[in-house]
Amino acid sequence: MRKVDLADYKKREQEFVKHCLLGEYLPELGFKVGSAWDALAYVDGFAGPWGSVRTDLSDSSFAVAVKALRACRDGLSSRGRNVKVLSLFVEKEPEPFARLQGFARSHDVPGFGVKVYNGEFAEKVPDLDRDIRQLGNRTFKFFFLDPMGWKDIPMEAIQRLTEGRSCEVLINVMTKHIKRFINEHTRADSYHRLFGRDGVLDLLKDTPLEDQTDLAIREYCKSLKQLCGFKNVSQAVILEPGKEEIRYFLVYGTNHHRGIEVFKEAEIAAAE
Repeated sequence: MRKVDLADYKKREQEFVKHCLLGEYLPELGFKVGSAWDALAYVDGFAGPWGSVRTDLSDSSFAVAVKALRACRDGLSSRGRNVKVLSLFVEKEPEPFARLQGFARSHDVPGFGVKVYNGEFAEKVPDLDRDIRQLGNRTFKFFFLDPMGWKDIPMEAIQRLTEGRSCEVLINVMTKHIKRFINEHTRADSYHRLFGRDGVLDLLKDTPLEDQTDLAIREYCKSLKQLCGFKNVSQAVILEPGKEEIRYFLVYGTNHHRGIEVFKEAEIAAAE
C-alpha cells in the first residue's frame, strides 16, 4: 500500500494532516502495545471512505491505519512477539459501507482481523464491546472517532468503550459547528450528550463569542478526564486550508505520559 501522498488530497488538505498524524502515531503505538499486551483492537467509528480518489482506498483513514498496524504486527512477529490485531470499522451510509466492506474482505487474514459494521456508531457500541472482549483480557484498545458533526459521539458511548486503563482515543471535535448552533434550543440535548455533564451549554452561552472555541475544547477535554478516566488529554488544532481559521481539533486521551509526547511528535511531523 502506498504512502500517504499530498497529491491525493486536493481541496481536503486537512484530511492529509489527519491521515499523516495517524500514520506517524500508530506505528509507535503498535510496538508499544506489542511489548506488553497480547492483542490490539483498533476502532474507527466513522470510517467512510469519504472523498477518496484512489481505487485501493489508500487515501482513507482506515487504509492508513491498516497499513501502519500490519507493518507493526509483522515487525513484532519477526521479533518473536505474535500479537493479535483486530480492526473494527463502522459506517452508516450504504455506498461507502459497500466500499469499506470490499476493503475489509481483501485485508482480513488470520491474526489480523478486519471487521465492518453498518449502522450508527453509538448503536454499535455493544457489538464493538463484545468483539473486543473476545480478544481476551490483555487487549489494548485505540478508538478513532471522526464524525461530521458532534451529535453522533455521545460521551456515554465513549465511556462504555473506554472502561479500564488499557485504551486511548483520538476524537475529531468540530468546535466550528458547536459554536454555530449554540443558541438553538432544539439542539440542547445533543450538547449535553456530547459533553456528558450538566451546565456546559449554559457556560458556553455566557462566554463571549471569541472565547467560545477555547472554552468548548477545554470542557471537552475535562469530560474525557472526569467521565472516561483519562489521566492525560491533549489536542491538535487543524486549520482551514490556506487560512488562519480553525476547522476542528483532534483531541487525544491516554493514561500514559509517554503517549502525549509521542502524539505531539506525530502532530509536528504531520503538520510539517
